Amino acid sequence: MSQHTAHTQNDHLLTEAWEDFILSRKAMLCSPNTIEWYQYTAGFFVKRIENSHVRSRDVHAYLD
Repeated sequence: MSQHTAHTQNDHLLTEAWEDFILSRKAMLCSPNTIEWYQYTAGFFVKRIENSHVRSRDVHAYLD
């Protein structure tokens, strides 16, 4: 697998983990302010690591 393909796959997994996290918090009936806080704090983290070699389980561990 080329480095570009692995990198693109990693970005997809990261995006998927982030979306799963937000959906799980909405399912928990978190308030809109709480969701906004997650998007500000954890969203910043996700954007910072988008282009790194972080695995989706690393993101899940951080967010949980």
